[in-house]
Amino acid sequence: QGRGIGSEAIRLTEEIVKTYSESLYIEASARNIRAIELYRKLGYDCLNTITVRKDFKPEKFEILREEKIAPVAQIAAFKDPISPRTDPSMAIHYNGSALWLDAQKNGNPWLNPYSTAAVEYVGDLAEELAGMGYEQVVLTNVQFPKLSKKQDYGTTNGVSRADQLKADIAALQDRLSGKVTLWFSYTLDQCKNSSVALDVPALTLGVQNLLVTSDAAMDADALQALETAATDAGVENLTVHAADRFETDRVSG
Repeated sequence: QGRGIGSEAIRLTEEIVKTYSESLYIEASARNIRAIELYRKLGYDCLNTITVRKDFKPEKFEILREEKIAPVAQIAAFKDPISPRTDPSMAIHYNGSALWLDAQKNGNPWLNPYSTAAVEYVGDLAEELAGMGYEQVVLTNVQFPKLSKKQDYGTTNGVSRADQLKADIAALQDRLSGKVTLWFSYTLDQCKNSSVALDVPALTLGVQNLLVTSDAAMDADALQALETAATDAGVENLTVHAADRFETDRVSG
């Protein structure tokens, strides 16, 4: 917030929409006064359709409560192609002040895990989602991009990549404790093995609530092994999303 990232995202969207439409519609929650003020400042002064909503009493949602269904928001933490362009100080650099770009088509910049401002920005997004009513937020891409000699992370004070991720995760968990249930998502391979994105297995990063994803099916033995490893690593809650299952709360602190 306050860095112009939202304004820049809208500007980029407008450039795309202008190629095929004469207007752009933005849906805003009536209680999000700051967002509405921003939209008006950017020229969105035409009130169009109005959405009305009726909230039922909690007891009317017996099935939802029994099945423990809740809306969950997801943020691609450091893999953010827009924010580094609006605030380069939070980005991974190359050759001084230039933005380092990954190998995706046309190249995308990344937020710098060593940047305190970048970590605070991710926390700001999670807090904003909590304010919108989301009780749970999943953070993906809390990691480094594929290693390249051209990457410039600025001052690291000798802190390793793995230790920096541990510090980032601890800071986010501390900041958002009691405000929202924060999950960190990693693949099964990242949890079991070291990778260039983490330098260590994800289980060793100090994550409290872990979402593990796998494109392959997991048999009972593989699931039990993961649960045991997660428990030993101090994981409090484990959710497994594999090809053949979606199970929550597999680990109890």
